[in-house]
Amino acid sequence: AQNIAVNQKEPAPLAIEGESKALNVSGTPDGDYSLYVDITYQDGTNLWGQVATFGTGTHEWESSRCVLEPQRPLQSANVHLLLRNHTGTVWFRSGRRRR
Repeated sequence: AQNIAVNQKEPAPLAIEGESKALNVSGTPDGDYSLYVDITYQDGTNLWGQVATFGTGTHEWESSRCVLEPQRPLQSANVHLLLRNHTGTVWFRSGRRRR
């Protein structure tokens, strides 16, 4: 996981992007193979489990993007590149944020 300090004064969209490659990943696309983001607002409240999924099966590098449109200013985003409850092998690269 990586915690990203955002420190917004006013709410503004934030995009978190990442890439993954897969070999024989089981099941169907869901939040268990994804770019998974938990956010903390400036007031200390949280929004858990914002996801952008990756395709299952076997594929070359695939991009996924989670766009957050907060109603209140963001303090931070905790980003996970996640694989759980699936079998197979995955690689992750190029996690980044965009405003």
